[in-house]
Amino acid sequence: MSAALGVALAAVLLLGAVSTPLLLAAAVLLVQGTVVARWYAALDVPGERGGAVVAALAALTADGLVVTHAGPRPMSPVAAVAAGAVLAALLHQLGRRHGRPRLTASLAATVTLAGLVVLGAGYLAGAAGDGGAATVAAAAVSVALVLASTALPGPRRVVRSAGTAAALLAGSAVAMVASPLGLAVLAVPAAAVATAWVALVVAARAQVPDPWLSAGLPFLAAGPVVFVLARLLAT
Repeated sequence: MSAALGVALAAVLLLGAVSTPLLLAAAVLLVQGTVVARWYAALDVPGERGGAVVAALAALTADGLVVTHAGPRPMSPVAAVAAGAVLAALLHQLGRRHGRPRLTASLAATVTLAGLVVLGAGYLAGAAGDGGAATVAAAAVSVALVLASTALPGPRRVVRSAGTAAALLAGSAVAMVASPLGLAVLAVPAAAVATAWVALVVAARAQVPDPWLSAGLPFLAAGPVVFVLARLLAT
């Protein structure tokens, strides 16, 4: 199921990348919402309602500020959003009743989730520069094929190798066709594939493994990769 969900999320990101910033922001928000919706159930920690609100507001604020930011550093507002989310997570714990059971686990889950979703705004910041849309597209295709490979039968090592090879080839093809940045853009699928596999390992180790989390987390983790490489390759 996570493979099909991953392909669907990639399609939404691709559509957003080739259209307008607002549609891309809606696509990124869908990925963020997927992770927020399943995070607490997968980790099996308390404080889901308030923590999800904190993370959702952080995602909305980060996306909105990045889309509307007119300066040369579109991710600069995200640091303030992340700091505010940490403060909000602390206040959320103070507002919990019934003795605040598993306070540390709940607080850590909320802060981690908020950090992940605000970093998803990297897609929006990366897409704003030269070749940014191609960077988003290459990363989305690469992550989607990594997720699709997890549905293949066979030994885990063989499946991972096949998925990695397919993702690198397809991501590289998209990058080379769509990007004006030259051969250096091939770093995008390589970094996206590595990040996606790490995120899948993390998602698989959740207390209650969830296909929605496994589908959304690799895309969120690739957000900073998209931004950093888009900025480096455009300079």
